[in-house]
Amino acid sequence: MFAGSIKRLQKVVHARAKEKGFWPELEKEENPNIPRAIAWAHSELSEAYEAARKGFPPDEHCPGHGAFEVELGDAIFIIIDLAEAAGVDLEGAMLAKMKHNRERPYKHGKDF
Repeated sequence: MFAGSIKRLQKVVHARAKEKGFWPELEKEENPNIPRAIAWAHSELSEAYEAARKGFPPDEHCPGHGAFEVELGDAIFIIIDLAEAAGVDLEGAMLAKMKHNRERPYKHGKDF
């Protein structure tokens, strides 16, 4: 399906983030600043939420795309970047979770 795509994307996204200065203080540390990256991804999701609340306006920086979709993309970039910085096999975990979810009952056996 997308074998190797996420792994390649992790490397590209993380290299760009480092190039743009988002990891300088962490290059000498063993572990990335996980809480900061998680909070940042959460803030991007909140921006997507606000874009939806405002009626899905166009994005001011990416012509032809809405603010909602651009903010979702930002959240994904941050998550992918964090996965690479932390040495996480995001693709493997996603595929394993997809398999697990495929075998789960409807709504995971809950009402909501």
